[in-house]
Amino acid sequence: MSAQPAVEFIGVQKKFGDCPAARDLSFQVRQGDIHALVGENGAGKSTSMKMLFGLYPPDEGRLKVYGREVHLQSPLEAMALGIGMVHQHFMLAEPLSALDNILLFQKNSKALQNLHRQQHRARLQTLAQQYHFDIDWDRPVRELSVGTQQRIEILKILSQDARILILDEPTAVLTPQETEELFKNLRKLKSEGRTILIITHKLKEVMAVADHVTVLRAGRVVGSKNISETSVEDLAEMMVGRKIRNLALNARTHFTPQNPVLKVAGVNVSRKEGRLVDLHFQVHSGEIVGIAGVEGNGQDLLIQALLNPLSLKLRGEIALKAQSIVKLPPAKIRALGVAAFPEDRLRFGVLQERPVVENFILGFQNSAPYSRHGFLRWRNIFAKTSAAMEKFDVRPRDPHLPLGQLSGGNQQKLVVARELQNAPDFILAAKPTRGVDIGAIEFIHEQLLQARNRGAGILLVSSELDELMTLSDRILVLFKGRIVAEFHRSQHYNEFALGAAMGGHA
Repeated sequence: MSAQPAVEFIGVQKKFGDCPAARDLSFQVRQGDIHALVGENGAGKSTSMKMLFGLYPPDEGRLKVYGREVHLQSPLEAMALGIGMVHQHFMLAEPLSALDNILLFQKNSKALQNLHRQQHRARLQTLAQQYHFDIDWDRPVRELSVGTQQRIEILKILSQDARILILDEPTAVLTPQETEELFKNLRKLKSEGRTILIITHKLKEVMAVADHVTVLRAGRVVGSKNISETSVEDLAEMMVGRKIRNLALNARTHFTPQNPVLKVAGVNVSRKEGRLVDLHFQVHSGEIVGIAGVEGNGQDLLIQALLNPLSLKLRGEIALKAQSIVKLPPAKIRALGVAAFPEDRLRFGVLQERPVVENFILGFQNSAPYSRHGFLRWRNIFAKTSAAMEKFDVRPRDPHLPLGQLSGGNQQKLVVARELQNAPDFILAAKPTRGVDIGAIEFIHEQLLQARNRGAGILLVSSELDELMTLSDRILVLFKGRIVAEFHRSQHYNEFALGAAMGGHA
């Protein structure tokens, strides 16, 4: 192995406005290694890799590739150096075929040039076979699985003979089987002498596939180790600066059924973007029921059916605390004692430009503690908000700040505080820890367990199998809008059994 690093950051700094994203960032990536980059939200992981890919220029410091200092002004310059990046949200033209998406990426293409499609197709097919990628070249990308879309993204950069590959959260929407297949291919790419950088928050996967790991906190390197020299626990502690508790030890082993708080019976929904087919299930008081499935298999429709059934042409019955809700507007459903953590807080849960205090009462502004005779009771509102920020450790503790100035984890903790403030009977937790760091994940999980132990019924919709397996008393698997499998905690199942069901092999 060459002693010369493939990539080197030396005192790199980057600010966005007054917000520092990288502060004196210094680390090396050995040539031919699989190198993981981990850290909390805002630690500088994605920013550092976007600088390496030419999306952002550093404000200060030096960036070297194969020992030569570079000043990248665009992704085209990065690709010319053999650097490719697979983004967390794929950069694909969904109406076009897999073949057309890769042809669009060819760097030497010119307007009106004959692309020699068959010649390119044969070359790409040979490349795909090297990595055991089975791709239908002619189907629109939107009709292909998430795993196949990711393979197309990888082929895009391999077709340009990239020697340094950056993958941002590559397993976020993959089943365990697809993840294992990805890891096999990463090891093959490594054996060919390529260098691979992975941004991820899944520490078990870091231990499984990486050779070396660099931990960032607040834009600085706090640790850089060979995988053989560290552990999941050590990495988690470096990321947050304290020990992380094992919540799996607190999860109840057995569940005694109580009264159903939610009943779903024979629910059918059909829309262009998906469907639900004959759903039957219940959630009892004091129970967490997990919903597992690869994204796009009906989870969004299920959430909509529970919170806003009038927006759907829904057949079947949904009852909360024995009352039908299929003809109720969202406000009346919420009044039944329902809390909801929206799957995308920025779209559905908060107003970023408004102060924290206004976001805390959002949806509850007309309720008794906050409103009287149509007037807001600001003294009560500020007192309640400040108390909630203290209890839920929302930082900084300034209720006047625009919410957008809080980190993603602190925004999500405020949403959790808002939704749990009235001790709800039913909680719809849709991807409650999406996009938050390990410290916030630990806190949110604790709050869900406390709510369950208090007697709330919880429906947990998540793409994180560790989260589902840690918290759920039962897990239902959605595939193409149907419940295809059910797992009970007492069954001692594993993520591969769940993954098989998520892939339709129940």
